[in-house]
Amino acid sequence: GGAPHSLAQEIKEIWQQEQVTIVPIILGVTAEIPLRLHESIKTLGLPPRIYKSLQKTVVLDSCHIMQKVLSNNAGNTGKTATPSEVARE
Repeated sequence: GGAPHSLAQEIKEIWQQEQVTIVPIILGVTAEIPLRLHESIKTLGLPPRIYKSLQKTVVLDSCHIMQKVLSNNAGNTGKTATPSEVARE
């Protein structure tokens, strides 16, 4: 086979674009923001303070994931396991 295509190249071909720029938007599970986030937001032409909404979404989604994990670890009893109960398993 040929050389692997980059994501930008693949998007360029699929969407028939002349130029594609990949702009990373990455937030950690505790909603910490990388130094380049503000630069990426500016590049995309988004409102500068949108990072606050992004942080809120990350925190809420992380909590939802943890709730599902703890519920699954509680078995089929329907109760939610506490973190200490999960640690004992």
